[in-house]
Amino acid sequence: MTCSICDDHADWIADEARRLGAQRVDHFFELSEASAVLRKNIHSGDVVLVKGSRSARMERVIEEVSRP
Repeated sequence: MTCSICDDHADWIADEARRLGAQRVDHFFELSEASAVLRKNIHSGDVVLVKGSRSARMERVIEEVSRP
């Protein structure tokens, strides 16, 4: 399990993911940072869940990662 978090108020989510055994937890404050790391680390066949409120505009992460 890998957990990437984009929120400056979500330290508790990262801490809980680590406590529950997440192999890797990345905490980002900018969507562009998260997109860059995901592009470098996902491989064909991987499943990626992008979850966030509409106001967080998480679709931008999907757009960036999906770009050729």
